[in-house]
Amino acid sequence: MQGAGANPTAGELELLNLLWEHGGLSLSEVHDCLGRDVGYTTVQTRLNRLVDKR
Repeated sequence: MQGAGANPTAGELELLNLLWEHGGLSLSEVHDCLGRDVGYTTVQTRLNRLVDKR
């Protein structure tokens, strides 16, 4: 999927906003910053999809 140019989903945009606001964060830090009940592996999957979309 690399270079697919697909638009980010709402969940992916939420993560992008966190990263833009806080700068580079680890997976654990992103998960902690969400402030709501989202599974750790869900965050990991969304971040991996963003990497694939770049």
